[in-house]
Amino acid sequence: MHSRSNPLDKKPVPSAPSIIVHTASYIKHIKEQNAEFWRLMKIASLNTVPIVFTPVNDKEVQKVLSSLNLDLSEYYIVANECAIKSRFVSGVFSAEMDEVSNKKFEKDMKMSMNDHMAIHSRYFDLCVSDIDPKTTDLSRVLDILQVYHIKNGIFKGFGTGDIGEFFYYLNKLNLIIPEHRILPAVFHDFKVHFPEHYDDLENLMQSLADRITLMEKAAIEVSITH
Repeated sequence: MHSRSNPLDKKPVPSAPSIIVHTASYIKHIKEQNAEFWRLMKIASLNTVPIVFTPVNDKEVQKVLSSLNLDLSEYYIVANECAIKSRFVSGVFSAEMDEVSNKKFEKDMKMSMNDHMAIHSRYFDLCVSDIDPKTTDLSRVLDILQVYHIKNGIFKGFGTGDIGEFFYYLNKLNLIIPEHRILPAVFHDFKVHFPEHYDDLENLMQSLADRITLMEKAAIEVSITH
């Protein structure tokens, strides 16, 4: 696990945790539409948190990232130093290395020297890589992002805009417990057949919804501390 402190531990909660993604190690995930990694990309497309993707040569992957309007960075040389440029950041992150050293590093580490130096640069709170063991696990980053958005009252859906807190928890609950989708219809049927207990059934439904939402919130808070 990455040694940097969790940005959500700071008080008050920061405006946003900055994240850099080592794109080259997730090429297969992108092409095969891995659910967990695509969740990260969808969050990145909301532009609620700075999530920068390192440069990648694969044209198909470039097209996918561009279609989602993600922050795909570039490397360039300035005054014999390597720099990174994206919508979120522009700055130097390491001294320029000779080609022989770069090739040896890439052979040994399975990633380029530029990628390695960029993802460990001072510009980001968290870095994600499927190759570098010193980066933050993808699942952990998704937990952090979930808590960040909830704590700051940001409830947006991919391609749908603002969805609000109620529908956020409702959609999440329906994903976790698919049978919950039919619960309102069941309660409605009860209320039709037992009109004398309408108020009791209405209160029971509301109480159940409140308790489930509270448990969901608790589970999300706990997920960031384990």
